[in-house]
This record gives sequence, C-alpha cells and structure tokens, in this order.
Amino acid sequence: MSDPSLPVQVGAALPFGDTAADYMEFASEGVGLLAANNRRPGLVSFDTTDPANLAVLDTLGLWTAHTIATLEGFAYLGSFHEGLVVVDVHDLSDLTEVGRIGTIFPQDLLIVDEVLYAAEPGVGLHVLDLNDRENPQPITLINTFVVNPYALAHAAPYLYVGDFDLGGVVVSLADPRGSNRRGSSDPGMMVATATTLLMTRNTGDSACGTSPIRRRPSWRAPHPVPTTSRAAS
Repeated sequence: MSDPSLPVQVGAALPFGDTAADYMEFASEGVGLLAANNRRPGLVSFDTTDPANLAVLDTLGLWTAHTIATLEGFAYLGSFHEGLVVVDVHDLSDLTEVGRIGTIFPQDLLIVDEVLYAAEPGVGLHVLDLNDRENPQPITLINTFVVNPYALAHAAPYLYVGDFDLGGVVVSLADPRGSNRRGSSDPGMMVATATTLLMTRNTGDSACGTSPIRRRPSWRAPHPVPTTSRAAS
C-alpha cells in the first residue's frame, strides 16, 4: 500500500492441500501471519518473508475460529464450537494450545492494556484480565447496556461496541474514582461510567444517555456442540 489510491495484489493466502480455507480474520505476529479459519483447521500460520509466496508454517486442528487477537506471543481465538482458545504462538512453526474457556463463545475479540474484551451475542461483553497470558481471568460480564454485541473497536478512552439490538454502544474505560489496576482504567468500573448510543433499526431514531438500557436479545449465537480437545494434524 505504498500508494493507497492504487492498491496492487502481490500475493494470496490460498487453501493448501485438500483443506478448505475460509479465513475470517488475520493478525500479524513477528514476520508471520496468523489466520482464523472458519473451517478445520481453525488456526493457520504463514511465513510472510516473501509476501508474494506466503508459506504455511503450521496449523492447529480446531473445528473453527472466526476471530483472533494477539498479545506478546499468545493468540486468543473465538470459536462458536470450542469457545475461547489460548494458543502459544511464540514459534509460528509449532502452534500449541495452552488454555481454553469452554463457556465463552465470542463473535469478536479486542485487547486493550492487557485486558481482553470478548463480545458474545445474546450474552454480553466479557472482560478478562490477561496478566496471566495462558489463563485469562474474568473481571466482569456486562449484560445491561450491552446485550447482543458482535463487533468491537477501540479509540482511547472509549470502547465502541456493535450490538445487534441496540445498534452502537460507546463505553468509557475511565475510572471516575481514580482507583485503577494499571494506571489508566479499571474495566470493573465500566458499568458505572458507560454512555450509550441507541440506534433502533425500525425507526432510525437515536437517543443518547447514561442510564443502562435493558432489552431482550433478538439473536443468539449457535448452540455449541460438545467437542474434545483436538491436536493439530
């Protein structure tokens, strides 16, 4: 993208062997690339030394993965089948699952200041501490003013949440009481400091305020099927 007005394709992450590829999201890691694949294998790593000839380094045999976020050699994958999966990606040629939370099934993931935000449609916004990279620890679940989230974005000091029912929700990450764990924000205080932006799909009306909005979700994620841990083939 040396000239944004004239993009040129120089390579492609193509299916390999007999494996189908349905890449949903990418994350860069060192000189490599990680791809969340919506088919088995759920995670694929590529060598990007030569962008015109992306080489597959390794795969991890999850059934599916559709969102990915990385932090200091670890990848966090969201799967509707297997939940929230933690993978050691320090060596892209040896992807290793090191943890899993089988009760959270994220549609989107975002990491801000060692905190993982996981949007789970029909459930709410999970907030997890990544101080222990291999074992994310739940901080809180926001399911009052965020009820049906599916997309996340961050621009300090706000978190922007796409919600199937509410349209858009703007969440302040600031702690008005000045107590925080990392010097800038306390995720546990988001419920008290959130501002909401409601955009109804039926009328297009909008309303802005600071009171929690409670509505019954109209859409829920597919019910996960029981699975067992699967190693990369």
